[in-house]
Amino acid sequence: VLPSRRSHSSLPMSAFIPSPLLAAAHRTSFRGSPRNTLPRRSHHPHHRPASTSTSMRAPRSPSPSALPKLVVFDLDGTLWDPEMYELWGGGSPFTEHPSGDVVDRAGTLVRLLGNSRALLRELHTAEEFWGVKVAISSRTDEPTWAQECMRKIEIGNRETGPLKMKEVFDAEEIAKDRKVNHFERLRQKSGVKYEEMIFYDNEGGNISAVKTLGVHCWYCPRGMTKE
Repeated sequence: VLPSRRSHSSLPMSAFIPSPLLAAAHRTSFRGSPRNTLPRRSHHPHHRPASTSTSMRAPRSPSPSALPKLVVFDLDGTLWDPEMYELWGGGSPFTEHPSGDVVDRAGTLVRLLGNSRALLRELHTAEEFWGVKVAISSRTDEPTWAQECMRKIEIGNRETGPLKMKEVFDAEEIAKDRKVNHFERLRQKSGVKYEEMIFYDNEGGNISAVKTLGVHCWYCPRGMTKE
């Protein structure tokens, strides 16, 4: 079932953190920390090669223990809609749309779902998340198309120009492989324990499988919304 196309009000990232982690986060004061304790992410537009499985970037300062150290998202049906296989007959090349989303060569809009744009921007720029790594775990049928969409979808602006979706992610696992294998590789790359990770996916089977590893999982049947 495809996620709803209804519009949704913007929600903070804290709305998508499971209650045990959120309760701990509320007990921790981030505003009193010196700004240089959690360095800002690199904003260079070419800091990562375009590949389906990337190595984790050099570690940043540790995140506060109240927050997950690695936030992992699925792509199709979780961050965007439609799924890549639904673009067969169209697909690449994708053109940037004024909304910040992209349009394929058949004229189909690939749009970020629900609060995805605001959440990715918050993870990349908000001070309290400066030490948190962000990754992708996707079994999409068209990894090359997914890479192009991530390079072109805009999630915000900054002094040096548009902030693109791909710049948010520290590592990517985009392959027709079991999600538990994705997470094993992410664990090896990041050095983050499973219980310090959080995962968002719109498919219950993926959630059930990854949960057995000890990862905090959030089932998102309509994508990144509060519903």
